[in-house]
Parts: sequence; structure tokens; C-alpha cells
Amino acid sequence: MKLLKDRNEIAARTVAALCVCCCLCPRAATADPPPIPQRMLTDGSTSDSLVTATRENLLEAIIRPLPDSKLSILLNDLSRADSVLRNELQKAPTYKTSRQQSLRWLQRVELATLRSELFPEKSPDGIAAANEAARIAEASLLALPASGSARSEVLRLLAEAHLRRGDLQSAEVVLEDMNASAAKTAGPDGSNQESHDIAMQVRIAIAAGNQTTAKNLLEDYYSQHTSRRLNMDLVRLRYLLRFGSETQVANWLDSISQTHGEDAGDRASTIVSQTRLTDGEGVSSASSANPERDPRLWIADAMYYLRKEESQQAALHFARAAISDQDARRSIQSALKAAAILVQSGNSKASVELLQRISDSHTQSSDAAGALLQAATIAHDHASEFTAEEIRTMLQHVADRWPNTEAALAANRWLIAWNRNEANWLAAAIQTTKIAVRHWRENSSTAPSGTETHASQSVRSLCLLCWSDAWMHEPDAKTVDQLHQSFADAAPASLPARTHTDLTVLLDDPISRASQATEGFFRELAKFRLGQSVSITSQPPHAVTTALIQRLEMDARQQPERRVAIGRCLIDLDRKHSLFASEIEPGGSSAWRATVHRVGWHIWAGERSAAETIVKEAIERNADAANELFRKSAQAYSISPSKADQARAAKWWKRLADNQTRGSHEWYASTLGWLDALKRSGKTKEASASARMILLTMPPQSAEQAAAFENAAK
Repeated sequence: MKLLKDRNEIAARTVAALCVCCCLCPRAATADPPPIPQRMLTDGSTSDSLVTATRENLLEAIIRPLPDSKLSILLNDLSRADSVLRNELQKAPTYKTSRQQSLRWLQRVELATLRSELFPEKSPDGIAAANEAARIAEASLLALPASGSARSEVLRLLAEAHLRRGDLQSAEVVLEDMNASAAKTAGPDGSNQESHDIAMQVRIAIAAGNQTTAKNLLEDYYSQHTSRRLNMDLVRLRYLLRFGSETQVANWLDSISQTHGEDAGDRASTIVSQTRLTDGEGVSSASSANPERDPRLWIADAMYYLRKEESQQAALHFARAAISDQDARRSIQSALKAAAILVQSGNSKASVELLQRISDSHTQSSDAAGALLQAATIAHDHASEFTAEEIRTMLQHVADRWPNTEAALAANRWLIAWNRNEANWLAAAIQTTKIAVRHWRENSSTAPSGTETHASQSVRSLCLLCWSDAWMHEPDAKTVDQLHQSFADAAPASLPARTHTDLTVLLDDPISRASQATEGFFRELAKFRLGQSVSITSQPPHAVTTALIQRLEMDARQQPERRVAIGRCLIDLDRKHSLFASEIEPGGSSAWRATVHRVGWHIWAGERSAAETIVKEAIERNADAANELFRKSAQAYSISPSKADQARAAKWWKRLADNQTRGSHEWYASTLGWLDALKRSGKTKEASASARMILLTMPPQSAEQAAAFENAAK
């Protein structure tokens, strides 16, 4: 645990006062000594651990105040430690050295003085604690030697106690005695002694309302000393709190933090908050709209109440600071802290409204994007209090106002996922083209083209996935037209442009962009679709494998003459790169879908025996799913211009019809497929006769199907 330097000086002087033979230790006069090891404040007694721990906890509580529940525990520990020290002094045998007894007295005085610093000056608790510290200090003076550093240190602590209880005259008298005592034991360097003397004089002048005296003392000191001491800086802070403006206080508060570190800054902040609270500048004026109030002091107050676990007051002060602060980053940080407290207290509505207000006030700051994204997150986590449209609007504002921020990227991803979850496939795809070029660049995969995985979550792979899915759900010209328009509206950049080209090669006519496709898979795909090659060797990105299957199967139906090449290409890609690997679960529906697709590919490739084997083995595993395999086999043969293949298609259509309930809608549909395949295979008369017989014996109820049978009967 870090300790404040002025407290380390007290420890240093305490040890110095108790050196062997009570000789003066030069460390007591050095500037800002390092922390004193705990063992130097102890004497091997069983009380040492309790006293040391209590002292450390007191120092921490002075720097960062505790809530009342924890403070009461600390005060109980303090009472125990003082009781142990008091008992040891009462039971000390006559042969105990004065050094050991002096140590115990100094420990009692220091603990009592530290206790008084737990509370604001002028507060009832602070005055009561200071009275007790003065009583113990005065008792110790009767027991300590008439001269020496130990006595000087007790006098210093006694002066502090008098000052904190408001007895300025007694403080001045003790200060004079202390100076006289210290003069007899002065070391070669009196700078440490001097700073504490001046600090006490300034504080007495401040308490007396004597601004001129306090100001002159401070100016004289700082004009003669180039190095900054924490105790003097804290005294100057008290001076500014009494006689300066809020801006001066806030500036000096920042300076203390920058010069002396975090612990010193927290101690200074606590002094500011306790003083403002005692003077009525804290809670009572938190709702004030006075523009001259410095928001940095609201932040100090907020941190004080947060440590005291007074959450409502902390949230109020953070919110006030956020609203009044012109410094964007600081304002947003205050708003985020206030929002977090409000959410914990069950007021999510207020937290979201505050974050929205602050982000609107600082639109020029990229930090505002994170604030509004946090508002959307809070609203999503408390969905019962917000509409989906409200959350969407916040996310869209983040994406549109601050497109280059990480918050915008997160908002875009969120909107994309939201649209996909609601099956708004095209909206999700369009959203990917709105992501800033910076994120395309910084989030693109570093792997070679064609090997990036969906797990990489690059913007490019996300774009490929979303547009592929949109096209698969609506594989028509409208989707493709929207693809081209969305990229035309996006900011021009090389990676998005290449992605547009690659998607065109996959989803549209590749002729216009074949030469511009990315090297690797998409360049090979363009050549294959144009009939310039007979295979694709590169692995397709996982984001597009499902769309690739659908694309090539559509090509096979639209260009039956290429069905053999397409079937072989798909079989080869599947063997080398497992096209269904990212979605298959053994025995699951996706595994069955893969089996169905493979049947069609083997039929196109002319591998009829392999297709028959797959169907047979699949039906043995799952007889209930036979119809899907029969339909796929029939459809695969149906695209062929060969009469022999059409006859095979008729066989599979007939098997499908025979496996369904006669007279059902599915039975009529399968029978129509059988009749059509019979005609294409050359058996026109048989097909017509069969159609007429069905119309006579069990005509379909559907007008559409009835018309189809009438046509087949001709």
C-alpha cells in the first residue's frame, strides 16, 4: 500500500526520535524520505502487528474515505490497538528503557491524531477526535523526557490536534514550544522542520480568516523553494479553498496529482470534498446551475460519495459534472460513471438519457461514440424499458456519426447480427458496406486469399457471408442489383472494391469482373464459371461455401451442358476442402443435407453407381428421409437433355410418388414430375394415358394441379 509522503515524514521523525541513546537521526530532516519499513515502528511486542495494521488502514482511510459500516470496524480496531498500548504502558516494568515506553506513547498519539483526520475539520466527530488526540498528547508529554526529538514530535501532533478542534490560541502556543524544543536538537538540514512550521502557521492564519498573513507566508515559502513538498501543497490547497476560486482549487488539485502521484491526488481530493461538505458547497448545491462552478470539483465530490458508498449522491455529482463540463473526454467519463451507478440502483432509464444527452453535446469527440454505445447496451440489457426501435436508433447514430471509431464497428456488427437474427438478410448485407474503410483495413484477415475463416470476423469475411446469405434467401436480380448499388454508395477503397468484384464473380455474371477478381479462389471461380477451366483447386472461404454450392448448382440447371464439369468440380472441392465442414454435426440435419447434395453431384458427374450407393446407405440409416433423396435424384437427372437420364428421372419421380399418400398434394406434385420425365424420355403416349386416367379416377382439387394434369394428358 502506498503511503502519503507527509505521513512517511511523521514515521521518519517518530523513528528518529527513538534512535539508540535518543540521538538525533538525520533522516528526520531530509526531504520526502522513502516509506519506513514496518519493523522500524515496532519493538517485537505482540501488539506491533495490530498497531501497524491499524495505522496503515487509518492512512488509507484518510486518503480514500470509508463508508460508515467499514469506518466503524476501523474505529473498533483503533480502540483495541490503543487499549493494548495503554495496557503495555501500565504494566511496563521499571527496567524497561525509556526508548520502548516513548515508542508506545508516540504510537498512541499518532493513532489518535490520525483518527481525527478521518473526519472533516469543524465536524462534530472531527472535533471530538481532536479533543481525544490532544488529551493523549498532553498525557504523553508528562511521561516523555523533557527534551529530545520525541517531545518535539508530540508537540507537533498536539498542535495539529488543537488546530483541528478549533483552538487556535493553544495551537500557536504549542507551536512556539515545539520550535523551542526543536531548536535544541536541530540537525544540519532544517528544511523539513521549516516546511512543517510554515504549514502550521499558514493553517492557523487560514482558520483565523487572516488571508494576508496566509498569502504572504505561502508566497515567501514558494519563492525560496524550487522543489515542491506535499505538505505545503496541501496547505496551499486549503488556502485556495478558503480564499480562492473554484477554478484555482481545481487547477491546483490537478497539479498535486501530476506532481505527487495518485495517492496524493486522492488525499487532496478528499480534503476538497470534506471542506466543501462542511461549508455547504457539496450536496446542498449539487442542483445549482451556476455556470461558474468548476466541474472538476463536482468530480471530486462524486468520488468522495462513491467511496462512502452514498451512491445516489455520487451519481448526482457525476451527472452534474458531465452536464457542465466543456472538456469532452472528462464529461463523458463522468457520464459513464454516473450511468453505471444509476444502473446499479435500478434507474436504467435515467442512465440512458444522460449518456444520450452527453454524447449529443460532444459530437466532435470520438469518445462520445462509446458513451452512446454504452447507452444502447444498457437499454438492451433492460429491454422491458426500451423499444427495439430506440436501441436500433442509438446504434445507427453511433455508426453514422463516428464511423471511424471502434464503437462504430461494434455498433455495425450489432446491427448486422440483429438483422440476421430477424432474418432481414438483405438489410444485414447492406449494413456491411456501411462499415468505414478503416475497419476493412484494420480487421481484414492477414491469411492468404481464400483461406480466411469466419472465425477471424474480418469485415471482408463478414461482408462475404452476409451478401452470400442474402442472395441464398433471395437469389434474384433484385438482390444482385442492391449488391452493386450498395458498393457504389460506399467509400471507394481497394479492399471493398475487390470484395465487390469477388461477390459479383460468385453471385452474378462473372464476365465483366473476372480479370479483377482476387487472386486464388475467386480468380479460379471466375474462370470455371466462364468455362475457361475444368476445376477449382483453391479452398473457398468458409463464409461463402454454402452460397458456392447453391451458385454452381444453379449454373448446372441453367447450363445443363456443363452439369458434368460442375458435378465433378463440386465433388473434388468437397473431397479436398470439406465444403460442409463448418456446419455438419454427425447424424444431424446438416449432415443429411450434405448427403442429399452429394447424390445430385454424383449424378451430374455421371457417377450413377456411386449415387445409388449413397442413396441406399442413407435410407438404411434413416428410412423416414427417403423422399428427400428420391426427389434430389429425380431433379438431378431431370436437367439432362439425355432421354436415358430422363427415364432415370421418371423412375425416381415414380418412387417418390409411390412413397407418399395417394391423393395428397405431394403425391400429385411427384406424379406430375414423373409424367413430365416420361414425355422427355420419349414415352409421350404412356404419359398422356396416365394423366387422363388420374383425371378420371381421382382428379386433384387444386385448380393449378388440375390444369397441369390437363396439359400432361394432351
